[in-house]
Amino acid sequence: MSEIHTWDVAAANNNSASPNGWPENMAYSAVNNSARENMAAAARLYADTNGTLTSGGSANAYTLTPNRTISAYASGLTFKFKANHTSTGAATINVSALGAKDLKSPDGSALAAGYIKQDQWYTVFYQGAYFIVSSDLVAIQAGNTQVKYAFSSTTTMADPTSGFLRLNNATVSSVTAIAFSDNSGNSGAPDVSAFINSFDDSSSTLKGILSISEIGSPEKMAIFSVSGLTDNAGWSEVAVSHIASAGSFTDNKSLSVHFTRTGDGASAAQILSLLLTVDGAGSGLDADKLDGQEGSYYLAASSYTAADVLSKLITVDGTGTGLDADLLDGVEGANYLRTDNTGAKSVDGAPYCTEYTLTDGATVTWTPTNGVEAVVTLGGNRTLDLSAVPAAGTWLNIRVVQDGTGSRTLAYSADFDFGDSGSPTLTTTAGAEDVLSFRSNGTVAQFMGIAKGFA
Repeated sequence: MSEIHTWDVAAANNNSASPNGWPENMAYSAVNNSARENMAAAARLYADTNGTLTSGGSANAYTLTPNRTISAYASGLTFKFKANHTSTGAATINVSALGAKDLKSPDGSALAAGYIKQDQWYTVFYQGAYFIVSSDLVAIQAGNTQVKYAFSSTTTMADPTSGFLRLNNATVSSVTAIAFSDNSGNSGAPDVSAFINSFDDSSSTLKGILSISEIGSPEKMAIFSVSGLTDNAGWSEVAVSHIASAGSFTDNKSLSVHFTRTGDGASAAQILSLLLTVDGAGSGLDADKLDGQEGSYYLAASSYTAADVLSKLITVDGTGTGLDADLLDGVEGANYLRTDNTGAKSVDGAPYCTEYTLTDGATVTWTPTNGVEAVVTLGGNRTLDLSAVPAAGTWLNIRVVQDGTGSRTLAYSADFDFGDSGSPTLTTTAGAEDVLSFRSNGTVAQFMGIAKGFA
């Protein structure tokens, strides 16, 4: 048993064995069987789409058992049924036990409470992911308006001629504008320009929802949001954005056009009223006020100049205070000692450096930027090295201490130059201290002398 929705639009392809088709050279005895099966299939389709079905189920979960044999959901499947209960929110429908699918309004949104009324008739069609619900009752309840137009496949935005509409793109999902004739395709070609021109009357950015379906083939449908309209002589161009669609419209076929207007956006006064309600008495918000205060109440940022800020600092800190790019408390920066040594201090203007302890090891590394006065206790025979030779003129002094064993020797890296005198011999006594002095010439640290034998 075949169903009409499984038949092919090409006649030659409907050649299945009788009674499901009309194969070539079929037996005379099979002709009647195929003809009768065709009539039965047409009757089942008619029954399923013209009001013989009643839904089952409860609590927003509708079920439907159609006359047709439905083995899988397919885009375009259409059913008309009487609802067995009123919906109280988002709802689903399960056809032929194939699994529940969402029921949605023409704009693709979930159903609101009461959208489906008990004992009222509804047409649903499957768009590929869910069923769209449509009925005369829904149109009346939602304030929708419907007119009829014939479809023109021409995509040029111009007068589509009386009774026609056209899209600006052959691909429905890419449509951004629709041309409507002032005269609809209803009997007598009435002038419906007032209706069409009302599409953009809402003050909201989204003016409304436009739903179009092909009469006789409701599986061919498109849903758009409306954002604007241009009124031309004899026709109007409506700016739209695609929401959902299925199939393609057939040239010269009649279309059913539905429009649902959105509410107006809130006015500035209404928004202000709501803000005042939330923020409490005395609040104000307009072009001149902030929280009830005039703009002149607030200090302009431009009035805070460097001179103004300095004046305020002087007032706070007392007479004689100064603060600018060159002064600190009224004294030029050139009058302060500048040093690269982090341990540098001064007493009455005389600088000195605290002693920096070097880490003992096979190579004792001296980092002058950590201190130019250093001390190291030798735990073995060592080599002294500089991490970097400091600037010319820098004096370096190091106190070398023998450990409890004594007789430790100290060699020197190429960073040190001892001239003709050669490197000195250290005191060998355990715990003895020798002090060596060097002066940098920018390339090496030159030996200046040694003081030996301190206990």
